[in-house]
Amino acid sequence: MYLDALKRVTCTVHEILASHVKDGDVVVDATCGNGNDTKALLELVGSGRVYALDVQPSAIENTRRFDNGHLKLFLQNHKDIDEVILPEDHGRIKAVVYNLGYLPGSDKTVKTNKDDLIVSLKKVLPLLAGGGIVLICCYSHDEGQREFKALKDFCSGLSGAYDAYLFYRLNRKDVPKLLILTKT
Repeated sequence: MYLDALKRVTCTVHEILASHVKDGDVVVDATCGNGNDTKALLELVGSGRVYALDVQPSAIENTRRFDNGHLKLFLQNHKDIDEVILPEDHGRIKAVVYNLGYLPGSDKTVKTNKDDLIVSLKKVLPLLAGGGIVLICCYSHDEGQREFKALKDFCSGLSGAYDAYLFYRLNRKDVPKLLILTKT
């Protein structure tokens, strides 16, 4: 079962979230896209709160359809994540999801980039609760490779307050990679 889930990184992300997030938690979908991760988070947090961000209006509209009254949705770059998280949620965030790249079915020139990602991570890591988790999906296109390298460099410099894990198939270069950060 787990090997099948690992073949599709988004399934793995949702399984990890399901084992980590509970009713009442505060979570973030930093790149909401079509809203699939946001939907999964909304189902898990119940009475909690989900922050969702994206730079594309179509992504915001795609995600808005899942709003159940516990969603805070922002047309904003994830590098500005600290501007949208309410002060009372600082130190309470249990999970953050980044699904990098471009919005499927849209303009492929509009995509995440390594610089914005690192800025965003520097801002969001201090907002995590103890035991909080960050899940980052990187893809194999050119910018995805640059994001992956920047992530590895960034994680190798993290303090002992965080652990970093990397999951991907070694014999396939065209599949997504999943990087997981946990706050100890």
